[in-house]
Amino acid sequence: MKNKEKFTWNGIDLENLRQVKDEPADNAVASIFDSGSMQHLVSLLKNMAKNDKKLVSKELPADMHDFVQKELGYPFSPDDIEMFNQAHDIWKKKGMNFVFILFFRALPYTYMAEKPANVLRLTRLLETRTERRIFETAQFVFDVMDQGWWKPDKRGILTALKIRIMHSAMRHIILDSDKKGEKWNEDWGQPICQEDLIATNQVFSLEFFQGMAMLGESLSVKEQEAWFHTWKTIGRIMGVQEDLICDKVDEAWKLQHTVYDHLFNAETHRSGIELAKALVDTLVVHFHMPE
Repeated sequence: MKNKEKFTWNGIDLENLRQVKDEPADNAVASIFDSGSMQHLVSLLKNMAKNDKKLVSKELPADMHDFVQKELGYPFSPDDIEMFNQAHDIWKKKGMNFVFILFFRALPYTYMAEKPANVLRLTRLLETRTERRIFETAQFVFDVMDQGWWKPDKRGILTALKIRIMHSAMRHIILDSDKKGEKWNEDWGQPICQEDLIATNQVFSLEFFQGMAMLGESLSVKEQEAWFHTWKTIGRIMGVQEDLICDKVDEAWKLQHTVYDHLFNAETHRSGIELAKALVDTLVVHFHMPE
């Protein structure tokens, strides 16, 4: 048997990282599955998508309710808040550029990683509900870039938690599915694993910096630090484990490139190609963005 090349960052084996999920969120989601019928779960998730208050509703099982309340109590220092405010100023000035870079650079980059791309293909969430998925992604960005997004009366943390919970629900459904058809391949690791979470989170900052440089509008070091600090904080809220959170942008790029080297070398890119095509078709048809 041919030995697999090892991809490590800061002593962490990325192949092993593909087996690590998001235990706190997974346990909370399991409590919903265990509490009643699948229809009850679907109803709760739909209500969460429509109404932030449902996310902290007393009708949730205790484990889920306690999980959400704990995350809502995440402490932020004055330095954190200063960085958040600086990132919001960047958003006000360059937000449209960020949205374009997200759709035309950052998301296609994530689709090149075939193993995590299989999640969206198998669940058909982007293929059959592309417009909705794009709007949901855009709404997430607007919510966490809003002024004061971290405050209790704002949507930022709740929106991030909704996505984290949805990730766990998708993970649970994919792994426990008894439906006919293609099954999750164990060689892909766990669905939406820690490697996928950190790489996706860092795309929202690192590939933004790269895209702005390509447009001839590079962000200053100070601007990059503020933006990166904000998005890595969002990453923590969304379940990225602490030892993957980088202190500096240069360190994050080393991790990101190691992940790219690890995941971009698939023999085929069936899922990534299908997802990229769905994204392009939607941008042309629904967002009227011709070539």
